[in-house]
Amino acid sequence: MDEQYLKTKVKKLLIAMGDFLKENPIEKEELHPEHKYLLEELYQHLKYMNAKSLRYIFDHFTTSEKARMAKQIFLRAVPQVGTLAVWEFVKDIITTGDTHVAEDMPEETRLMLLRKLPMYVSKPSLNFARQMAGYMNLEGKAVGYHVKGAGVLAYSILLNKVIEAEGYKELPLTIDNELRSFYDRIRYENTYKNKILYMMALRNVGVGIYKYLAPIVRSEDVFYVDVMIEKREKYRIAAMWAVAKSISHDYDKTHDLFWPILANASLPLSMRITAYELLVPRNPLLDMRILMKVHELMSTERDEHLFNYHYTTLKSNSESTSPCMQMHAANMRKVLHMTKSRRVLSAALSTAGVHDYYDRMYEHGKAIKMAAEVNEATGVPQTGYYEVVSTRARRPITTSGYYWSIDGINLNTVIELAKNVISPSAHISTGIADEKIQQLLRKTQGHKLFDKHIHVELWTIEKGYVTDVQVYFENGLTDLLRDLVERYKPDFDQLMGVEEKYNIDKLDLTFFNRYEMHVTTDLGLPAYFTNDVPYISYMKLKPHLYPQKNIAMRLEFDSRIHIHSVYAMKVFNPILDVTHGVERRIVADAALPLDVTFSLQMPSQALKLELPRVAKQTAGFRIKSVDQVVIGRDEVKNNLAVHCPSCENRTDITNGPMYKKTSLGVMQHLDSGLEFSYGMIDCEHEFEPSAEMQEWFRIVSSPKNNWKHDVFVKMWMIANQGMYNYMTNPYSGACGVIMKAAPSTIYPVSHVEMNWRASVPVVRSETKLHLRGNIDVKSAKSNETLRNWEIDLSTELSRYLNAFTAKLTRKTPDEKNLKVCFEAVKAYPKLDIDASQIKYKTHGKLIFKMGHTDGDECATDMMDVKADIVGERLEEQVEEMKNYVKPGSCFKNASNPLDLDITKPFDWNCLYQTVKSSTMRKYTVDITYGEMPTEYSAKLHMVEDLVRSVTWPEISYRPEHTEKGHAKVYMTYPSHKNYGNITFVTPSYTWELIDVIYEEDEIDKRHNDLVFDNTVFSTTFLVDFYKDDIRPCIAHAHDLINDMNQTIPMEFKDWTLMSGDHGLMSYAVLVKIVGGDKVAVRIYVPDHVLEVNPGETKPAIILDGNVIPYDDEEISLPTFDTTNYKITTVNKIIVIETEKYSKVKVYYTPHNVIVLPHIIFDRNVDGVCGHMGTTTYTQQAPLVLGSA
Repeated sequence: MDEQYLKTKVKKLLIAMGDFLKENPIEKEELHPEHKYLLEELYQHLKYMNAKSLRYIFDHFTTSEKARMAKQIFLRAVPQVGTLAVWEFVKDIITTGDTHVAEDMPEETRLMLLRKLPMYVSKPSLNFARQMAGYMNLEGKAVGYHVKGAGVLAYSILLNKVIEAEGYKELPLTIDNELRSFYDRIRYENTYKNKILYMMALRNVGVGIYKYLAPIVRSEDVFYVDVMIEKREKYRIAAMWAVAKSISHDYDKTHDLFWPILANASLPLSMRITAYELLVPRNPLLDMRILMKVHELMSTERDEHLFNYHYTTLKSNSESTSPCMQMHAANMRKVLHMTKSRRVLSAALSTAGVHDYYDRMYEHGKAIKMAAEVNEATGVPQTGYYEVVSTRARRPITTSGYYWSIDGINLNTVIELAKNVISPSAHISTGIADEKIQQLLRKTQGHKLFDKHIHVELWTIEKGYVTDVQVYFENGLTDLLRDLVERYKPDFDQLMGVEEKYNIDKLDLTFFNRYEMHVTTDLGLPAYFTNDVPYISYMKLKPHLYPQKNIAMRLEFDSRIHIHSVYAMKVFNPILDVTHGVERRIVADAALPLDVTFSLQMPSQALKLELPRVAKQTAGFRIKSVDQVVIGRDEVKNNLAVHCPSCENRTDITNGPMYKKTSLGVMQHLDSGLEFSYGMIDCEHEFEPSAEMQEWFRIVSSPKNNWKHDVFVKMWMIANQGMYNYMTNPYSGACGVIMKAAPSTIYPVSHVEMNWRASVPVVRSETKLHLRGNIDVKSAKSNETLRNWEIDLSTELSRYLNAFTAKLTRKTPDEKNLKVCFEAVKAYPKLDIDASQIKYKTHGKLIFKMGHTDGDECATDMMDVKADIVGERLEEQVEEMKNYVKPGSCFKNASNPLDLDITKPFDWNCLYQTVKSSTMRKYTVDITYGEMPTEYSAKLHMVEDLVRSVTWPEISYRPEHTEKGHAKVYMTYPSHKNYGNITFVTPSYTWELIDVIYEEDEIDKRHNDLVFDNTVFSTTFLVDFYKDDIRPCIAHAHDLINDMNQTIPMEFKDWTLMSGDHGLMSYAVLVKIVGGDKVAVRIYVPDHVLEVNPGETKPAIILDGNVIPYDDEEISLPTFDTTNYKITTVNKIIVIETEKYSKVKVYYTPHNVIVLPHIIFDRNVDGVCGHMGTTTYTQQAPLVLGSA
């Protein structure tokens, strides 16, 4: 084609694309005819342009808003054209030092170009690779280290494309020389990150690299220039990842390279986990021989991290739904049945897992793969990966992924890095002020084992190739963070300017799939098949910030997503120089505009939101498919117009407008001022209203690998599968689906105004939250209120009472007010009385009322429901404790878990039995209700029918019933079983569910106590307790029970460190013998120290040297809010919690100090108590402060 024509046409197309992105596609029934095929036309013309013309287009667009948008689109579209001219053009603008180019080409843009450039190459050839060899050594003023590295990786991907396209049986000399060049760089480069970069370049090439990388995997010295790093195994790990795919077709090479590493217990864990990953789940030739060898090895494996990695890999992969994994999954299930899980007291074990689905009707699927080797000392996943794998037509491709390796990073180092970046001279201290205690904490074994060498490594994967390699050591990481702060500080300063307008525009254009195949037909005519799925996202943000008026901002947000995919078959007609084709087009558009103004007044805790209802503010999505016949390549000669003036180049395949049917539901919503629409549009085939529901039911019920039974993962898989099905084939033939929300035409609204005010008083252990709100819907015609909602919410959380009250009042002109009232109260037995008088029973109450009224009272003419809930212990719980508790234990009364003998030493059993025996496992719900509207009762019957259908055939019926307006529910949950019994008595009959399984089969994984009432422990405590984030450590006068439940003889003659945070220095607990058989405790927190000593009549509490008077019911600390301590008593046991900077709970009696460290951010806990679940080391010797 003529270059001048191409330049003119491309300029027009880019301007039109900019206009198209500014439109809201959901507002119109059809896209503008000129906008339907913009992207396809743009790529058709770009692929014929030479490098000089491409540079002309780049230079043409300069400073106007339209020009900037056109240039953004151009820069994101051009690297995916795949021609030789594009590669030459990209190299030119990346390496040029021109000032105007540098302004339009920041480093992020250059990296984006290099990452997208090799993903699609139209005609890869050896000559193409030779001409682009300059990407190996990009030079120029604006070419930094990262751009150079991206150029190397782009060139390596190009080499792989050439090898795949040419199908070489033996690599040509040119490519072999390039591989040798990569290898030489690995040997001679003088930095670690460059050596890793060229290893990843070899990985991208993927052919002929075994002879270069295998010696590195085997630790044979190949480096001529050595770079010393703290963990030299990182070279071997990188080489293992790089070489694995290239030998995946060779059973012997894979086994011989990785098995010796896996079987060698003396090698670092990260190497063995990598070898396992490459030998088992990623090995396409995996068979029972390898699996049984691995099983035999793991049955005697002592490293719990490696074993858990193996166990979770088997468990997740054995449930895979991918057709490519079915044989492996079947073999893994066999091995899993022979593998016994282990109970390990560690909450930070290395693990691996896969979640996936596969739609067998439409032949597509997606998987998320995650794995991590966890550092027990910090809880940080120090090595691992995250991958998203898409499968189409049984061909899996890693669409995106990240591999990381992190050393020396914990919460303390993060804080130090932040301090160095933001304000190096600032002094910020959250640790214990006592220098002696700090020195004591630094002597702990955990602190000594801290990795002091910071190393952060990240590899980015796109479409199966490594596109970015980032390596940072301590100085580099600090510099990186500082550069980021300096880079975005001007933007932030501008954003914070008074009444300054600041625009943020983000545009991305990429391809989910881009495929083209040329064949020759029987007639000798060339034909080609294409499958293009482009994805365009555009986001615009305009904040207007007014910080001097408290905090006020107007936020204008607009985002677009367009996926215009085409599947085409075309045949070239050499007589007329045109193509004849058949296409299937699927257009998916989504829009989310938002305009909101909010102001926040901090002193009064008031928030105001204003949402204007603008006519063009339509949000939603539309997916539409159509089949077409096309005459292509006719733009210049117009052959079709010559031979058939009335014909069009594109014609829909349709039966005619009379056959198109639309089923659209519309709902007008006065409370929001919006009109909601949803339905199917322009469908030419017969469909029933239930067809869509049947499709979603098929999606929900299709097999999915959700081995952890994660609700969010399941919802993600269902949504992803459903949306993809709509996009690829909504139904057979031309059809569309639309869902949108637009300003209401029946109820024209100018804006919705919301006002909220909150108060949160905290008195002792009692917290009250009061939230008042007002939602005002204003008319667009008169600005008067069309509807008003008053909301009054209050919550009270205290030691013995939890209460929630909600009152909602709807006010509409000329109508009675609608009032909705809800109240929930849960009362627990008081524990500050004699233990023998404590009643193990909880009382709850639920009240729901709704009706019309003109007053403030709660009306009941529409709904009146009351429910009384009583929680009790089962008899088997009482009997079990009587049988379990032996004479001499800490319990005075075997039937009362809180009647503890504080003169006896406690053990783990005291806490565990108290938790189990204070949990309510029997519930009785007494429900009374009045008359209710038919629509509500019908919905309740629908819910009941759904429950009965889901639980069939476990459900059974009996004739017993209650009187009208009354119902009862009985629920029991046995202690050591994973099923429960539910009986529901209605006015008509009784139905019951017996032995309903609601939990894991494995006893160690049952955490059912979390969902039940407990008379002593909070839900938060129980969650952490069952996750092993809380674990008891008990000190007696002459021994200690550590966090692994090991009893160690120990004499606490001087103040000895029980437990402390050696990372942030946020707390330390010390213990000491007093009077021969009693113990005292000191608890250090920032700025304060609390000491408890056994007294003659009761313990003495000393805060910062001052004795605190108290009685058995209440302990008053001076300036409670600033002491960082919270102290209560439970049956003569003193309970101390630290607050603000750390979380640790201490139970004290004269003969016991029980410490419950609470892990929040990191795992930097150590002392004679242990490390909260370590499997790698124990405290070597008690650390003594000395007598005081």
